[in-house]
Amino acid sequence: MLADKVYFTKILKQINVCGYKNPQLSVIKISTMKLNLITLLISFIGLHGVQQTNDVPREDGVENSRIHIVDHANNSFNMGSRLQLEKAFGKTKMVKEDAEILEGGYVYTYNYKGLSVSYSKKHCESTEIKGPEYKITLNGIAYSVGEPITKLKTAFPVSYKNRHDNFLRLGIKYKGKWMDAYIAFSYNSKGIITSIEVANDNS
Repeated sequence: MLADKVYFTKILKQINVCGYKNPQLSVIKISTMKLNLITLLISFIGLHGVQQTNDVPREDGVENSRIHIVDHANNSFNMGSRLQLEKAFGKTKMVKEDAEILEGGYVYTYNYKGLSVSYSKKHCESTEIKGPEYKITLNGIAYSVGEPITKLKTAFPVSYKNRHDNFLRLGIKYKGKWMDAYIAFSYNSKGIITSIEVANDNS
C-alpha cells in the first residue's frame, strides 16, 4: 500500500511537470499518464472497499469459557471430555458411527433426553440442545428451546441483524481469537427457538 502511494504521488508530479514545465511533451504521453492515474485511483477505491468489507463483523462472538450447558439440577458442562460430560449429567448410552472427516474416523454420540453430545477420538465436536430439559448460558445469561429468538437481540445485535433462513449464528473465541467453531440457534416461523448447537466448523 505504501508503494502504491509513492507511485501515485510520482504520477501527479509528472503530470504537473508535463502540463506546465514541458509544453512540448506530446498529447499522447500526457493522456497515457492520466490513464495510469485513473487506473490507480480505481485500484485504491477497490482495495479500500475490500478492506472495509473484511473489517465489518458478520456475527458476535462469545469466549469459550463463558459457554455452559446446564440441566435442571444446575449441573454444568463446558464441552469438555467424555468423563466431564458423564460427571455432570450421568452415564448414558453411547452410539458409535463412521465419520471420515473426523480424527480417528468415528463419531461417538452420547444421547440424553433433550441433549446429544458428539466426540471424535479426542475432542468434543458438537453439543445440541433439542428440548427444555437443558439450557445454554452465554456470558451468564440462559437461553432455552421454546423461548423467542428475540431474547438474543440485545446481547448479540450483530448476529441478530444478520440472522437468516430461521438461523442465528454466534462465533466462538479463545482468549480473544476467533476459533473454527460456532453456536447456532434454529427457530421456527413464529420465532421460537427449536434447537441450540455448539460445534466445531469442519467444513
